[in-house]
Amino acid sequence: MSLLSRVPRDRQAHQQLGTMGRHRRNRHAQPHHRGGRPRHGGNGHQWPPHPFGAPLQQDGVQTGVIPGRVNPLHTMTGINVELAGPGTVATSDDIVTMGLQAATHWDGLAHVSHSGRLYNGRPAESITTHGRAAFSGVEKAGPIVSRGVLLDVTRARGVDRLDADHVVTPEDLDAAEELAGVTVGRGDIALIRTGQIQRYLAGDKQAYTYPSPGLSIRTPEWFHARDVAAVANDTLTFEIFPRKSRGSGCPSTHSTWWRWA
Repeated sequence: MSLLSRVPRDRQAHQQLGTMGRHRRNRHAQPHHRGGRPRHGGNGHQWPPHPFGAPLQQDGVQTGVIPGRVNPLHTMTGINVELAGPGTVATSDDIVTMGLQAATHWDGLAHVSHSGRLYNGRPAESITTHGRAAFSGVEKAGPIVSRGVLLDVTRARGVDRLDADHVVTPEDLDAAEELAGVTVGRGDIALIRTGQIQRYLAGDKQAYTYPSPGLSIRTPEWFHARDVAAVANDTLTFEIFPRKSRGSGCPSTHSTWWRWA
């Protein structure tokens, strides 16, 4: 039975946000933590010690493996063009062409399909060339404001960067939660640090993209139990890659989120 067929059927027909709608009901108006523990490392620096997101730049994170996922291409369409003739006001213009996965981004629930269906049983053919995603596009979420909780798996394991084949498990998340002195709860946005982005920032794009540590097939249940709104991390693929579980050709953790959304 496919993962999509197990999406709860009691959802409203128009439901397109999944767990993202929960950030609007987050009651944690102010950041807080347990036990008076500091939210910084022993050296006095705020967590994380390295940037968490990928910058938007022409030499971006995409490698060309997936067609269409291009890094930003900046083109000048006009330089000092005198619009009304010689001696008049001149203008310069440019355009940027880019894939929407060229830097830090949110994946909408229409990003992945399985067996011809999207999240909540919507038909995959509802995504068209000119009409984009008719349902569950990330723009449906609108402004996203909620409490962010950093789960520093690297620090919890006593390393600065996870090994490339490390599978982040619920036990890793438990340890990071305990280290941070926080309780991940309803409507939170969980930020999972693996340290993998250090490879990209050091100039090794290939090592950043593949192989990569990431979330295991077991982690969606951990987030579901805590009713989080969204999850992000500092890798390109999000889940462990190459993946460690059998199944379809698409990354399995991406598909599993449908079950809990």
